[in-house]
Amino acid sequence: MKTFKIGDRVKYTSDGWGDSDRNPLWNGKYGQVIGIIDEVDRHSSLETHVQWGNGTQNGYNNCDLELVSPPVMLPDSLFEV
Repeated sequence: MKTFKIGDRVKYTSDGWGDSDRNPLWNGKYGQVIGIIDEVDRHSSLETHVQWGNGTQNGYNNCDLELVSPPVMLPDSLFEV
């Protein structure tokens, strides 16, 4: 089981919730948006809250997210990977 902590940098990879600005699927229409874990429910893997780099926030199952480490800047881009 994946576990995250507040401050971890993640990307959304499962496509279980579609691809939208509130669910920015990695390599989807909304591109390579990185999020920061801002809340973790230690009693359940069902509520990990992410603040996305595009200004939106949403909650996810841990299996929907992947840890991003270390941060790397894309050339000619505003987004970090």
